Amino acid sequence: MDVQVYRIGDGNVSFKLDDGEELTMKPSWSAAQLISQRYGGISGAVEKVIRLDLDSTIQIVLLGLGYTGTRKPPTDLAERIWRSGVTDRTGAIAEACIRYLHVLANGGRPPPEDDETPPEGSETRPSTKRSTNDT
Repeated sequence: MDVQVYRIGDGNVSFKLDDGEELTMKPSWSAAQLISQRYGGISGAVEKVIRLDLDSTIQIVLLGLGYTGTRKPPTDLAERIWRSGVTDRTGAIAEACIRYLHVLANGGRPPPEDDETPPEGSETRPSTKRSTNDT
């Protein structure tokens, strides 16, 4: 079996708000589970974002930012995300959200087409991806 090595943080997805603040969505089991339950699976969440459902897109972003359970976001954050526009050039929030959902569906790792060879000496974790040579 070929082992693909990933750096810690390879699954993070960042975007900028129109005020220049960069936000980073980090994959987590709790975000994946909540999104899956709330939207009928990861593909249901992708569908909501594709349809530009603002509430769903903002909620997914907030979960990706770690606002799960009792941790509450700043009161103005949802509006700041909305004001940045989910499809404009400054944030491309919908695109980042869909990428984040694909990372969640891939166990917190970048999808295979996004894989890059990490530099030597990076902090890494092994992948469970199987080689096509394994049968």
